[in-house]
Amino acid sequence: MKDNRECTGGYAGNGITSLSPPGPSHPTNCTASKMGVLLALLSTLPIVLIGCASTVDHPLTVEQVSSLEAAQVTYLDRSNPACSADKLDGHLITIRRESKEIDDSAQYEKQFSCFVQGYLKYLARRTKEGKQNNHILFYVNGGLNQVSDVRSRAKKQVPLMMAHGYYPVFLAWDSALLSSYGEQIAYVRNGIRRTNIQPTAPFSFLGDVLSPIPRAPVIWYNQTGRFLDSTLGSKERPDYRLEEFLKEGHFAYARNTENLRVGDDKPGETDQLKTARYAVLTPLRLPLSVLAEDVGRRAWEGMIRRTRNAVHHPGEFDPELWPVKGSNGTTNKAHRNNRLRAYPRGFGQFARILGDIARCKESPTTCNPVGPQPQERPFFDLNQETVNDFHQALNAERARGGQKLKMTLIGHSMGTMVLNELIPSFYDLLPIQNIVYMGAAASIRETKIALEKILQRKGSQTNFYSLMLHPLNEAREDSGKSALPSGSLLEWIDEVLERPGTELDRTMGKWRNLRVAKHVFSKEAQRQMTLVVFPRSGRVPLTHGQFDATALEFWRPAYWKGETFENANKTPPPTDRR
Repeated sequence: MKDNRECTGGYAGNGITSLSPPGPSHPTNCTASKMGVLLALLSTLPIVLIGCASTVDHPLTVEQVSSLEAAQVTYLDRSNPACSADKLDGHLITIRRESKEIDDSAQYEKQFSCFVQGYLKYLARRTKEGKQNNHILFYVNGGLNQVSDVRSRAKKQVPLMMAHGYYPVFLAWDSALLSSYGEQIAYVRNGIRRTNIQPTAPFSFLGDVLSPIPRAPVIWYNQTGRFLDSTLGSKERPDYRLEEFLKEGHFAYARNTENLRVGDDKPGETDQLKTARYAVLTPLRLPLSVLAEDVGRRAWEGMIRRTRNAVHHPGEFDPELWPVKGSNGTTNKAHRNNRLRAYPRGFGQFARILGDIARCKESPTTCNPVGPQPQERPFFDLNQETVNDFHQALNAERARGGQKLKMTLIGHSMGTMVLNELIPSFYDLLPIQNIVYMGAAASIRETKIALEKILQRKGSQTNFYSLMLHPLNEAREDSGKSALPSGSLLEWIDEVLERPGTELDRTMGKWRNLRVAKHVFSKEAQRQMTLVVFPRSGRVPLTHGQFDATALEFWRPAYWKGETFENANKTPPPTDRR
């Protein structure tokens, strides 16, 4: 979910000193706060790649340095002048909403060109420094974000990531609440987005507002029961108390996982004002929690739709969405067919960049296949000079000790849903070394399906890390400044936004879900998995929105391995499977 700096605490100097614990002056759930404000005002809308990059330095010959420098200079002479002055365009791949023009070739061509431009500069600089590291980091943001929000955070985080030896790329998608909800009620019907506002939109809106009213007693009962369970009943429950879980009898659950890092239950600072506020706002919270049911679920459906469009764009399935005539005179049907020929594994923006990297790392020819006739060429042709330079850059490391491209994928919250769509399509084409899920909003079932093949391959070199909040912090997170029921986004998904049919349909990023269900992953996959449950207090994420806080340096391997908090359990630390 959204990472709001004004809410998650400050950080001094380079942003590496401290993350303030929750307190009266540090609201801990800004995403929920924004949702609460929308509820109160509108009453109708309540609701990566980081590698554990082992930077082994190998001295280069003068010829090797000169060769890479020459490639850089040649490319920069003709590089895209439209790349922004702040140099972030080389670190951002964005997708348009469906309401925008379906033919987004010009947008992608600029983004890919800026990516290559920035990547070549990065490699050339590290070559001069005599350092070997060809590691691209892909990070996918969570829900309730606009692209401008992601860009603002990237401006702070990209320099730090590059200082640690990675070339970061932020895969940014618009997951804003209002636009997602509005699109669903006005345009989307049965999985298809219509061109015009549908005449049934007002009735959809009224249905969302009125239909939960008869269920109000059930909603209040469930919410009250969970709140009491996480307060009065939490002392005896091993699923809330990590120290209890580690005792004999419960620890057996963990023994079929090679790596497990579990924090302690030591409470942090108490906020008496927050407790009092929660009680005072009960009369407001009760009606808003009812409104949150269907309105929130509809907005959630819109956000999920956008995660899936990042891989398989609607234009893949409906040629009528394309312009009647393209720039080369082809018909709309030819538009679709040519694009499918160029990107058979999906031509959403995120799928396109992974597909182009996969092809370019092999050879310039496979990167830009050209048919004998203009009409047989792929719908989108990368600039051939860009292709040649990018291919040379990807393979330059072979002259420096045999190192090849490495990739790490990091997803936060709903970003894990995006990765669950991407990984099955590209796991066999790309050198994915690490997959990191932070507070995963994806279900256990979908994650198992997405990751099993890449993790259980013979001799797999891919490591998976699942990072989770302390279960009491998860259950008691303040939502909407107490105007909404307590609980993190994952609690809301499991109890309000989704209706899980089984335990495996609940969220992957909640320890109370995964602790009893992780055995469904194969033994081969579990050997590649590291599970980290952060303690209840300390310099760790205390709320769902803090996972990707700059202060915690979430791109470093020590963070995903649970090595950044001292009060971890005494089980063997994660092995360094680089």
